[in-house]
Amino acid sequence: MQNAVIGIPQGGAYRLRQQFVALLTMLQSVQIGTTPVGALIFVPDTSKSALLGADQFFNELPENIRITFVLLGHNPDKDNLEKYSSHFIYWRDFVLAQPDDWETLSYPAYGC
Repeated sequence: MQNAVIGIPQGGAYRLRQQFVALLTMLQSVQIGTTPVGALIFVPDTSKSALLGADQFFNELPENIRITFVLLGHNPDKDNLEKYSSHFIYWRDFVLAQPDDWETLSYPAYGC
C-alpha cells in the first residue's frame, strides 16, 4: 500500500471536498443500485480550510456508500470527520508499509 500512496500525484492543499467530488464522479460511471460500496479516503488534514465545502458533495453521495477515512500522520482529528463516517484507520508511521492494524481493519474497510 505504501508504494501506491507514494505514487499518487499531489498538488496544492488537501481538500476533502475534492475527494467527495472524485467519488461522485467515479460512481456516475458505475451502476451500484443498492449494493454496498466501500470507499477509502486518505486524510492528511482536518483543518477548517481542508473541510470547507465538503458537506455539499457529501450530501449527494448515495446512502449505501461506506466511507473509511485513513488518517495520515498525527495531525488529522477524527472528531472533525465523524459527521461523515464512524470508520477510521490510522497510519501514523510512514516507515511502515501499511496502516496500523491493516490486516484486521482492511476487510471491513473494503466491505467484506
